Amino acid sequence: QNTWVETELNKVFDSVTVKEGVVYGKVLEVEDVPEDEYDRFFKVYKIFLRWYDADKWYHILKRPSVIVSYDNNEMNILKEICKRMVCGGTQTLNSENKADLSRLITELDEGIKKCDQGQGCFIKMSGASTKHDYKPYAIFSGVSALEHLLPSNRVFKNLDCYNIMVQPWRDDISLKGEFRVFVEDNKVIGIGQQNIYEVFQECISVYSLIYKDIIKMAQDLWDSIKDKL
Repeated sequence: QNTWVETELNKVFDSVTVKEGVVYGKVLEVEDVPEDEYDRFFKVYKIFLRWYDADKWYHILKRPSVIVSYDNNEMNILKEICKRMVCGGTQTLNSENKADLSRLITELDEGIKKCDQGQGCFIKMSGASTKHDYKPYAIFSGVSALEHLLPSNRVFKNLDCYNIMVQPWRDDISLKGEFRVFVEDNKVIGIGQQNIYEVFQECISVYSLIYKDIIKMAQDLWDSIKDKL
């Protein structure tokens, strides 16, 4: 069965075979071209990390969302535009960009129309958002979605996830509200904030009273979704 993992591995290796649960990737030897094993390792490692991208699990939460995918050709176009924007160039799409990405823009327009609950939409890559570079804002069109995403260096590093997520806008979306939950043997063993430099002054005085409730909330969430992953 051809899974998304094999599809991604085929972009890194010339051929991929699976034997007894182990994936083997073969690279054709090219004369005078040195083998960059480190680069290939991190490409594969990045595929491993994609197991945790939002498009793999977000549907379990049953929240309104649309995932808009793009192909390899569109990704290369997005990368070129992103390089220009990240380096301080024009922060808008020109007519040629809009023509080259017309299919993607149309699908984003349709996704926004489905998810917009009157306040616009939150747009992010499946593996990252702009929160680390600048504050997200409500999006109302496919063009503005790309113009919002592409000046972000973090987005540039995640363009090879091939997915853009569209969700209803919320005013409380911020880097401060993003956490990582660590689970071992189906038991929550730790919770850490994404932005490690954020200080929650309002929680310091009451932490000893609420930390058990926080752990329980995370455990209850895990228990409700673990069998669906």
